[in-house]
Amino acid sequence: MLSGILLAVGIAVTVLIAGYFGFSDIIAAVQNANINYIALAVLLQAATLVMLALRLKVIAKPKGNIGIVRAFRVTISGTAMNLLTPVAKIGGEPLKVYLLKKKFGASESSAIVSIDTMTEIVSSFLAVLLIFFVFIKFLPAALFIYFMVFFIVAIIFIAFTFKLFTDFSWLNKTTGWFIRKISKYRKVHEMDYARIFHSVFMDLIRNRRLMVQALSLSFAMKMLEFARMWLVFLALGTVLPPDVVIIIWAVLLILSMIPWLPGGLGLVEFGGISVFIMFGIQRGVAASGVLIDRFISFWFILILGLVIWAMRKEEDRGLDK
Repeated sequence: MLSGILLAVGIAVTVLIAGYFGFSDIIAAVQNANINYIALAVLLQAATLVMLALRLKVIAKPKGNIGIVRAFRVTISGTAMNLLTPVAKIGGEPLKVYLLKKKFGASESSAIVSIDTMTEIVSSFLAVLLIFFVFIKFLPAALFIYFMVFFIVAIIFIAFTFKLFTDFSWLNKTTGWFIRKISKYRKVHEMDYARIFHSVFMDLIRNRRLMVQALSLSFAMKMLEFARMWLVFLALGTVLPPDVVIIIWAVLLILSMIPWLPGGLGLVEFGGISVFIMFGIQRGVAASGVLIDRFISFWFILILGLVIWAMRKEEDRGLDK
């Protein structure tokens, strides 16, 4: 219920932002957009989602094989839930664990999903760090502080999470606390969840081949995201320099991680449009490009995730009859 209300607020804020930057300019730019380039951008986004599923499949492989269709359903459902989750943006992780639990069990599923999430966080951090050092001379002073805050928060978060998952005493205390809380409301099976999780997590993270494959897929996905954004603006008749695409991609990533409305609605749109204008992109084109790109990278995934979840519910009902 809360997510639905916040999503509605986000939509309203986005509409206000579109009005601020000029409805007429945005409509004119979209009407004149090259639909073929936009279609290619959508295909690149679809390819990115398939690679996301492949990464989960690769990470889970040492513990059991899952088909690409199942991996795709799990990742898209979880990603869509993350987009709907306000503030923390991690609501999709428990959903992924739930969808994998029947195959691997709770502890192993949690370890697999944790590795998948950590891979995404670490690869994003490394990508932004590389972009910062390579393009530091081209960064407007106003953006410098965003990168600095991102690095500080990311380093603290990664260090804490890695310590939690690899130090059994920390993990055991945290798991025990959660189990005590959960057991007040529902029966929890007597199992050493912390030890099982720790064992599986360490086995997976020590698998160098697995980690190289997972990180390679993560970086490949980011290359597709660069290309998607470039194609969207090409559809609007604007050829973005590669350095501008890469820098703004990093800024949008940072903005999307700030606690805010679901999917960063409003914040990402306003911040992204403002940064494009800062780099000399015409106001109407900047607004149109960001809104089209957000439709592909946010709404497309959200709608797809809801469709997959609805299909799963129908399948469950069919089995119950």
